[in-house]
Amino acid sequence: MLGSLLFVIFIDDIRNNKQSKLRLFADDTSMYHSSNNILISENMLNQDLENVLEWTEFWQLPLNLKKCVAMFIGKVSTRPQLLLNGNMIQYVDRHKHLGLHLTPKPDWSLHVYEVTKKCKYTLYLMRCFKNILSTTTLDQIYKSYILPVISYVDVIYACAKEIQTPNTALPTVLAYLKPIARLQYDAALTVSGAMRLSSRDKVLNILGWLSLEHLFAMHKILL
Repeated sequence: MLGSLLFVIFIDDIRNNKQSKLRLFADDTSMYHSSNNILISENMLNQDLENVLEWTEFWQLPLNLKKCVAMFIGKVSTRPQLLLNGNMIQYVDRHKHLGLHLTPKPDWSLHVYEVTKKCKYTLYLMRCFKNILSTTTLDQIYKSYILPVISYVDVIYACAKEIQTPNTALPTVLAYLKPIARLQYDAALTVSGAMRLSSRDKVLNILGWLSLEHLFAMHKILL
């Protein structure tokens, strides 16, 4: 942690004299610009990219051009042409930045999909060994390997307002969050040994788990 902090302090002046916004986290740097005129954004970003290149050459910190990508979020179909050291920066339709999966579309379906996929293998192992492991051990596995993945940056991807739906086994969350809700419900059934179609609220209460609604709401308040 100290090494990352010292590195950020060392490179902090890279943001000086930039027209675009720069965000630094350890060795990950993002640059972005918002404008109604795509040509303005293109000119400003290219100028700032040139300044960044000069800065890295001066301090002998070479850029890994293969990891430099761009994403365009907007309604127009024409993308600005961005250059770095004479090379065109590749545009991507999906990008993982600090653990958050981003797309040009204003939704978090991809992130929810990746979170669910990452947790499914752990849930599969829990099901395989549920007759061997104790409830306490299964509970610890959920809280150590599934809950942190769900909770990570949930204040960003789960910030949409909830929609009230009929009382079912699934939480009253937006449609794109239901795969995570279903994952939590399946994990609760595995840990508790309850039968499928059991009341979600009752199973969570028995285990002492927070529902997704309360979990997300608590994290928003703490933020």
